[in-house]
Amino acid sequence: MRGNTDIPEQVFKVIARHVHRAIANAVEAHESGQEDEDTLTGQLGYALRTRRPKRVLVGGDFWTWRIDYHKFRGRGPKALENVVGADGIVQFGVDGVQRNFVKSSLFQAKKGRGDPRGLLEQAAKLRTWNEAAFFIRYEPQRYTAFGLEDAVKQALHFPNFDEIALDEFLVNRFVRCLVGDTELHYDGVRRELRWMDREGNVVRTPFALRHSLDIRLSAPRFYRGTPIQADEVPLHRMEATDEELLGTVANPTVADVNRARRAAARIYHSDRHQSLEPGLLRIFDLWMREKNAAADRVLVRLQKSKEPPTDT
Repeated sequence: MRGNTDIPEQVFKVIARHVHRAIANAVEAHESGQEDEDTLTGQLGYALRTRRPKRVLVGGDFWTWRIDYHKFRGRGPKALENVVGADGIVQFGVDGVQRNFVKSSLFQAKKGRGDPRGLLEQAAKLRTWNEAAFFIRYEPQRYTAFGLEDAVKQALHFPNFDEIALDEFLVNRFVRCLVGDTELHYDGVRRELRWMDREGNVVRTPFALRHSLDIRLSAPRFYRGTPIQADEVPLHRMEATDEELLGTVANPTVADVNRARRAAARIYHSDRHQSLEPGLLRIFDLWMREKNAAADRVLVRLQKSKEPPTDT
């Protein structure tokens, strides 16, 4: 579930300074690793990680935070990246006064503009965790980030998509909890990815993981969950509100909902993705179905809210 981190501004500023500095150092080192995408991700992770938890004194109490780097295994037929579509996972947590939580987000890294088809395929695989996934783009002078819907727009050559500086994305969207989910976790000991699906069930699927990116201030809370196979992942869409599924404001109008439905059809309708293999085409069909179902549910609620109360 998404939400406000609600951490003191003093703590937020300390984390922001570290992230800005780390990204600047990673970009500066780009030339030494530009031949290999995994090397660039490794350099980025090394720049972001802290050797030990850091503490910030706020009003007589300490808040602690730390950043670790890890990356998913990307080679081999059973590699996690090939199944999930992600290079790794980011986890951010808070350990402070009456505030303790951890949240996560999957990420996929790209070197340069890349192959539009590959971008589309990876976005389709990441669809299960749409609100807790993003892309990183490495370019010589700048590292940027963008969400899944913007990845699909780029692949389809849409003129307008949102892509911002990576440090701004991590600080103002991930740390601020606009991206990520508190029920998504990676257990490095058991090598399992866990999340809560739309039915309210905690599910887990095992993978072989080599690395991940971990931004946290406390130990994560783990769940046992129901085991599922890798090919079942698309059937267990991560929990999200109807408004989050549609990408609308918290209290949309009928016009907002209809606008979101039309925008989704332009992006996700299967007619636009006929060149994809059947498995990925099915994922885009599921994506379109969930948008339509969410729109229908919101419209029903809006209609009911306008109905006069009945006499009892």
